[in-house]
Formats: sequence, structure tokens, C-alpha cells
Amino acid sequence: MCKMIAMVLLLSVTTNAVCFAVDVPAGIVIPVELMTDASEAGAQATYRVTADVLDKNGKIIVPSGATGVGRVIQRRNGIIFGGPGKTEVSLETLNLSDGTKMGVNAKHTRYGADVRVATILLTSIYAGFLIKGGGGKLNQGSKFTFTTN
Repeated sequence: MCKMIAMVLLLSVTTNAVCFAVDVPAGIVIPVELMTDASEAGAQATYRVTADVLDKNGKIIVPSGATGVGRVIQRRNGIIFGGPGKTEVSLETLNLSDGTKMGVNAKHTRYGADVRVATILLTSIYAGFLIKGGGGKLNQGSKFTFTTN
């Protein structure tokens, strides 16, 4: 009897840990501010929603100030001969002030400056090895939008 009660409790805790109250529908634009640096792939990224997010009927589905969690999917610095850097981040969960957790499927990619043409036209081949494109960095305080899939 004790084993059965323990199993039921374990299943209920496990189920609650992975379930969300609701998923944000596809096509919703979520404006955010990055609260952590996105400096290396695999790192956790945290966000703050900067404006109310409305559904197609004008109802608030995510209030301004909600927090979000995702991760840094890819981080690449600019490369030689002026190739651009790239940072790709995801948004996976939104946490509302009332304790509701919302599942989100969204990614954002920022590219750095691509100066390959200028590098090739204006420098010798040897100097091109020294010129790197823009980094495409997302630092703490960066503001951008996610669009849900």
C-alpha cells in the first residue's frame, strides 16, 4: 500500500513538473529584453517581456514584466575575411506573475556585420586574415522580438 501511494505521489510531482498551463500560439510576437549575456552556446538565457502581448482578439495573453527562460543555441564570433558572427537564442518558457507557466516555441537570430566584399576589394589577401566581421552579439539589455512557431 505504501509503495502504491509513493508511486502516485511521484507520478503527480513528475507530471506537474513538465506540464504547462497553456502554450503560446504560433505567430505571436513577444518583445523582450535579455537579462543575461548570450555569450556561449548551451548557456541559459533569461528574458523580461517589455510590452503586453495580445492575441488576435486583443486579449492580453502575456503581460508586460513576465519573465522567460530559454537557451543560447549557437554563438559564433565574426570570422576572417570579414565573415559575420551569429548568435541564436530560444525562448521556451514564460512565467507569469500569478505562477502560470506557458510553453513557448520561438527562436531569434542576430547576425553581425558582413564585410566580406569590402575586405576582399580593399585589402590584400594577407591582410584579409586579420579582418573579422561583426560579432552579432546579444548582451544583457539587448531588446528584440521573438515570433512563436
